[in-house]
Order: sequence, then C-alpha cells, then structure tokens
Amino acid sequence: MLAKIGLFDEDFFAYYEDIDISFRAQLAGWKVIYEPSAKVFHHIGATSAKVKGFATYQTMKNLPLLAIKNVPKGLVSKILPRLMLAHLLFFGRAVTRGHGWAAVKGFGKMFRLLPKKLGERRKIQRSRKVSPRYINSILTHDLPPNARNLRSLRAFWWKLRRKA
Repeated sequence: MLAKIGLFDEDFFAYYEDIDISFRAQLAGWKVIYEPSAKVFHHIGATSAKVKGFATYQTMKNLPLLAIKNVPKGLVSKILPRLMLAHLLFFGRAVTRGHGWAAVKGFGKMFRLLPKKLGERRKIQRSRKVSPRYINSILTHDLPPNARNLRSLRAFWWKLRRKA
C-alpha cells in the first residue's frame, strides 16, 4: 500500500498526517478499518506542551491541506462549509488562548504549500479507485465525539432558531 500511495506527508510533520495517509489509502481502494481491540499508547501533548502554539500552527496549516489534497470534487461543496467554520472557530479559540500569531503563521505556511499540494491533489485524484459516493459513505457527518464545546454551541444555535 505505501509503495502505491506514498509515505506520511512530511509537510504535515504532526497533526492530521495519519488522517491524510488513511484518506489516500481509501481513495486508492484500500480498506482502512477500525479495530476496537487495538491499543495505542500515545503521550498526548509531549511536543505541543513544550512548544507554545505548536498544535495551533500545525492545525491551521494541515487541516485545509488535508481537504485540498484528498476530498473528491463531488464532495467539496458538502465538506468545505463545515471545514471553513471549524477552521474559523479554531482560529478564534487560538486567539483567545494567546496563540493568534501561531495561527496566522500556520495559515501563511498553508498558503505557501498550496501550489505543491494542488499538484499532489491532481495525482491523488487521477489515481483514485473509489467514487465520491463511497468516500461520502465512510465519512462521519457529525461533530467528532470529543467536540463538547461545539456540541454546546450547536445546541444553543438550534435553541435560538426554535425561538425565532
């Protein structure tokens, strides 16, 4: 599989590099499955806790690149609005936590990598073996399970809409 799709994207370095490789594998027709009995030991925050703004920089850079490289054209209109909202909310949260400059730098780096990633996108999408419909069927169309704040915000939004 790795010989066909390539290794981890070194431009990502950290954050979303695992999702990128899984996405590319799925697009190439490989099956990526969830194995509930597998155990992974990961020291969360080992790097990000030591380097101020590290997670913010990597997220602001890598999240859009993940979508740019991998999301099939037929799903862009479905995924892009949610991605943009998540990115905007993440930026706002970074600013309130004193990581605004790291967010701006990460976003800037994303734009510098854009021409390269668009070239990679053409290659990935040209060799795609599955349909956008299949990709859509394996995506989660809700907030991630650990997105408690976003779930609260969404509930508040719907409460306001019902009152209006």
